[in-house]
Amino acid sequence: MKKGICRRFVILLVFYYILFSFSVFAQTVSDENESYLPRISIEAANTKTALRCLDLARNYLLDEQWDRALQQAEFGLKYNANSADLWYIQAIALKKLNKPISEILLPLQNALSQNNWLYWNRDAARIMLAEMYLKTGKSKECLELLNTSPELVLREAQYLRAQALYDIGDILTARSIITATATIYPEDSRFALLFFSRELMRPEFSLVDAEMANLATTFLKRTDELSFENIDILLYASQFTDCLYPEDKNASKDLCTRLLKEWKAKGSENWLYGTFALKCGLISEQEALDYLNPWFTNLDKNTIEYKKLEEFALLLNDKDVCEKLRVQLEAFSGTITFDLNKDTIVDVGVLYNDGRPKTIVYDQNQDGILTWLAECDFGVPYKVTYNEKKLQIIYGDWPAISSMQDSTVEYQLVPDTLFWSPVEIMPAPVISSVIDEEFYIPIIKNIDEALSTEQLYNISNKITVPSTEKESSSITYIIKNGILQNATWIENSQPYAYGVFKDGILQFRNVDVNLDGFYEICEVYGYDPDNIEKYVPLQKGLFGTIPKSEFTQLDGLYLSELVIDNDLNSIPEYTELFLQNGGRLCRWYTDNDEKWDFEYVEFQDGKMVLSRFRNPVLETIVEIEYEDGIPVQVIDNGIEKDVLKDPDSNFYWIGKNPGKGIAKKLQEKLNLTKGSGVYKITVSEEINEIDNNSFRIIAVCYGDLYFGEIIER
Repeated sequence: MKKGICRRFVILLVFYYILFSFSVFAQTVSDENESYLPRISIEAANTKTALRCLDLARNYLLDEQWDRALQQAEFGLKYNANSADLWYIQAIALKKLNKPISEILLPLQNALSQNNWLYWNRDAARIMLAEMYLKTGKSKECLELLNTSPELVLREAQYLRAQALYDIGDILTARSIITATATIYPEDSRFALLFFSRELMRPEFSLVDAEMANLATTFLKRTDELSFENIDILLYASQFTDCLYPEDKNASKDLCTRLLKEWKAKGSENWLYGTFALKCGLISEQEALDYLNPWFTNLDKNTIEYKKLEEFALLLNDKDVCEKLRVQLEAFSGTITFDLNKDTIVDVGVLYNDGRPKTIVYDQNQDGILTWLAECDFGVPYKVTYNEKKLQIIYGDWPAISSMQDSTVEYQLVPDTLFWSPVEIMPAPVISSVIDEEFYIPIIKNIDEALSTEQLYNISNKITVPSTEKESSSITYIIKNGILQNATWIENSQPYAYGVFKDGILQFRNVDVNLDGFYEICEVYGYDPDNIEKYVPLQKGLFGTIPKSEFTQLDGLYLSELVIDNDLNSIPEYTELFLQNGGRLCRWYTDNDEKWDFEYVEFQDGKMVLSRFRNPVLETIVEIEYEDGIPVQVIDNGIEKDVLKDPDSNFYWIGKNPGKGIAKKLQEKLNLTKGSGVYKITVSEEINEIDNNSFRIIAVCYGDLYFGEIIER
């Protein structure tokens, strides 16, 4: 029976142990969840908000409400920056709003870096990014993106791939892609139009190219059906009719004429019609010029591609028509565009005024942000502004630079010392020959010549740099032969200090503290080139952003003396001499006798201080020596005297204490005395209230220390 009781007791004990262990485990899990659940709920709420923004942005996108789609996408990304769809919507909206490509690239790249797609997929973003690469002249990057595994072979991808191949000169591969894709998608006229337009652009274009002729023949036979989608197929196809009738010139000409007439009958307008119809013999030179007249005179249409203008001019032989073209160009006030790398994207735009360049813009990487802009006066540049470099160049007699300004420094150059320009203005050889008069166009220089800072400083006669001494301040330096002559410190367009240099070394600087036009402070500088590092903080604050590497004389300068003359009578009220060993000597002048009245000397270690004041009654010098701020020795006119602390105040007596309460009276008088905030002196008659003896006392206040000395009668 005892064994049974023991067994039941053990079982009961085990049961309670298990129950206790479970309760502890449950409590532990509960505690962990309490700290974990809030984080989960916040993330869930953010995800839910981002999904709501995604749905709204998607609906706005489908409704073509680009601004609202962009706003919702940006709002949603604040809650979930890992949503690929939101980044993609942002890119689409920016594109539809005609924002610069540079703004579109980042959200596209962010979209491709994510994997959580909901409505779209990576392929859509890859195609759009490939398109952006193509439009910014990055054809190789476009091909790499499309060819990256898994390779994109969608119709849109093939269209972009063919364009990129034309750009890099791989003509055969481009043709093969066009042939294959046009076979799969015969209704898509873009491939035929791409083929016709890009083949015409090739300098080596020739109708005897068998492969090209075969593909051209294929598309020529389908012009009727292809033109339903894009009427311009007829216009471009008219230049390839010899491919269909290589041996029958009449049949080729008839087909060319029919295609051009059919295109014209649709009411379309295109500069190329004037050129193609003239080549075909469909219209005369005069009729061709009349057709093109709106591009020269109509403000809504007067943008001309230079290559097309040149091609048209080459067809003219009639002198009267050439003269009329000259008149048109001489009065032309519109835009001529240039495609420098022949990728069908404009690199240079020139706004003409009365036949001369007025404004030239250059977008090197075609991302919608100008590389530089040149403003011209009757065709001659007078100012060039670089966007990304934040550089502005002003010309005197172009291409001689008069001044330059970047984000920090403004340079005024010595006249006719630097000749530099990113563009040349030259007569267009073909057009000038046809019209028998010089017609000027810009020639962009291929090399971006760097303007070194050292070169600019050596040929500048004035430079202006930002200053850190005051807010909204700058410093203008006058330079001669690369050596600093003087400088003016300016705050909010008002000068407040000027400095004079000798052999490039600052001698002194006068400062107008209260900006009233009078310079009350004179700073005198010393030069110690062997201890350059010691004076770096001074150089940083004093000289602004001027590079010390170009003006090495600024290294090692230190403030050696400070002179304050508030009443501008050439007699200072205060001077301070800074010693090279770290000590300093300060002097105060209370009257106009040019003699100092109080002198303060601080030694290099900062612990030992010596002060002297001139007894105004006896004209003797009283010298007080301090250690750690406490007076320890007094020498009065060469005689050592005791220094006694007044028991009732922070007052020290030189020699002897005249009596109780006098120190406090003198302190009050000194506090009411006019004078420097650092040094004050007074002479007073005081009476000892105990024995009624009177004393004549000289009292001095130096900072928060007070001294008094009885003057013997």
